[in-house]
Amino acid sequence: MDTITKAKLTIAGLSTSIGLQTIKNNLSPEITEIKFSTISNKCAELGITTSQLDVSYYSTDWDTYKIIADTIYSIVKNFKWTADKFDCDDRSAFQTSLCALLFGLNTCAGMYCKITNVNTGNSDMHWANCIIDKNGELYLFDADNSGVTQKITSKTFTAGVWKYEIQNLRIY
Repeated sequence: MDTITKAKLTIAGLSTSIGLQTIKNNLSPEITEIKFSTISNKCAELGITTSQLDVSYYSTDWDTYKIIADTIYSIVKNFKWTADKFDCDDRSAFQTSLCALLFGLNTCAGMYCKITNVNTGNSDMHWANCIIDKNGELYLFDADNSGVTQKITSKTFTAGVWKYEIQNLRIY
């Protein structure tokens, strides 16, 4: 790698770091610790299976989380879908990581689901995110569905042209 390419990569890395720090500094949510039992009880009510990977969970109110989701979507939407390299599972993990890294919130769970196009009937398995607010309420957050956020009130629901059937929430 030549010196100019190394310099460009260094500048890009610094610019990214400064941008992420700016986002972090301009939105400091009030963080509330919530119990896993609060999350699992809500999920059980809706018939949703959960995988617990942490001991402590941190969240914020939905109005603040909505701003965070919009901010994260503005980053994620610029990374184009590439089969087997940067697709739905990678974006879901990326969104979860950005919530934790930038805002100290580990309640943007990976959500594995079956999706069906309501117009064509075509279906596939898909990873999106489920935001869990400080009250234990669940919200869809799907970068592949234009960054849509919507309250989840059942295991199966429709958002836009997609019907979602949640298989599992991976809360990490």
